[in-house]
This record gives sequence, C-alpha cells and structure tokens, in this order.
Amino acid sequence: MESQQAVIERYFVADSDNSTLATIETNDDGQFELELKEKIALTHDTNKFIFKLPDENQVLGLNVCGHLIFHLPLEDGDSISRKYTPVSQLNERGTVTFVIKTYKKCDEFPNGGKMSQHLESLEVGAKVKMEGPFGLLAYIGFGTFTLKKTKIQKTKIGIIAGGTGITPCFQLVQASTLADDGLQMVMLYSNKSKDDILVKDELDQLSQQNTNNLKLYHTLTRHDDEKHGEWTGLKGRVSAEHIKQCRFPEPSSDTLIVYCGPAAFGKTVEEVLTSLGYTKEMMHKF
Repeated sequence: MESQQAVIERYFVADSDNSTLATIETNDDGQFELELKEKIALTHDTNKFIFKLPDENQVLGLNVCGHLIFHLPLEDGDSISRKYTPVSQLNERGTVTFVIKTYKKCDEFPNGGKMSQHLESLEVGAKVKMEGPFGLLAYIGFGTFTLKKTKIQKTKIGIIAGGTGITPCFQLVQASTLADDGLQMVMLYSNKSKDDILVKDELDQLSQQNTNNLKLYHTLTRHDDEKHGEWTGLKGRVSAEHIKQCRFPEPSSDTLIVYCGPAAFGKTVEEVLTSLGYTKEMMHKF
C-alpha cells in the first residue's frame, strides 16, 4: 500500500524535474506554443484537443484546478485570450488534453466564440499560443488546498459547475477519486440539455468508482424530452432548493463550495449560497 506522501506525489504534485511549464522557451510576453497532436469530435459542438509536449517524458506542470490562457492574435494587432483547464491527469506525460465547446454564431451571440471557432478549425500539427500556469486555488490532496499560496484544510466540498465551467471541477473530482483520499464531495452540474453535458462518461465512471465520497447530480435548464430524450433528473437553474435536495455540506469551517461557469451563472450561484448562510470564506469561484 502506498504511503500518503507517495499518493500526493502521484496525483497532486506535478513532477517539477520534468515540467514543460518550468523549462519551455517563452516570448517576451511569457507565451509559448504547443502543437496539436490530435483532435477528436465528442459531440456536434465539442472537441477533445490533445497537445504534444516538447518531451514525451515531461508533464505539463499545472496544479490540480490550475489553468492556462490560450492566445489568438488578430489581424489588427489585437488578440483574444481565453482560460482553459486540462482534463488530463496531473502527471500525464508527453501530452495534455483539453475538452472545449465551440460557440457557433447564433441569434444570441451573432459573432459566436472567436477563440473556440478558431480552435475547432485547426488541423493536426497547428500550434497554439499559450501562457501559464495560473490559478489561485489548488488542491494538494487529503483535504488540503492552497489559496493564494496559503494552506487551508477543508474536508467537506460542494462543487457547482455550469456548462464549460466543469473542467476545474472535474480536475478536483478526478484527482481526489483516483487518489482515494477520502475527500467528501457533492457536485451539481448545470447544462441546457443532456446533450450538452461535457465529460459525462468520465464523470459517471468517477462517481461509480467513488460511491462513498462523491455524490453527482445534474440539472437541465432547457431540456425538451421530445427533442433530447427523456430526463428524470433535476431541472431548472441552480437554486437554493437544488442545494438542499442534493444535500450539500452545511455552512461550517470545514466546508468549501467551489463553482465555475459563465458570469451570470456565477452571480446566481453566489446569491444562492449567500442566502443559505455560506460566507465568502466558504466560497471560491474558479
């Protein structure tokens, strides 16, 4: 049986001796490039992007829940930047994997998502400008987090994700479950329809693997049974009633609620949590 320290080094601490982020050459803006090794269509609007690291023995070097910033230079000299958290394991060697949804042009968003549309158009071998590492909160195992480099101990975790905001939440759930470190987690994941649920198979597998410490719930805001198929789970935007139904940990010094999603989603979640008695010290927005 592995010691706790060995488990921490395997699942929560990047191999600093073989870290791409520590060794890769950057430009004057601190940016570097990674080459797209493989692109896999997961749904009609979501792709898995696997980028090659400079050395097959290297790991990326991010903390659990950390993110990179992708940069897209524009013809007018300006640029677009977006944050992305990998879904691959912390110490995966040779590659790093992202799951990214493409926001196409529509009435609600006439221009769509310029970065996500650009990424979807890429062919294998293309290079993408990136920058990092970033992230204020990192999970380092067995209930210990670092927040702005200060260690905090939390044993009861609530996780609320909206749409593509799942990725830092997924990293937390994945690392804790694979390490079997006993962290108590309740997750509520909100999407428009069941077809929009990202990394669903992976989440289901983690939930089945971690039945004692992970409770996974979904809520859908625009699901149509006739169009998308039958849905018997929760419906509607994240609410106080949802938090109670899912039996999120009560407000306490041992409780931390993390959440991630679009700006309006984040505002709603903060209002709901505040109404239930959670303080700012008990909440963190990725």
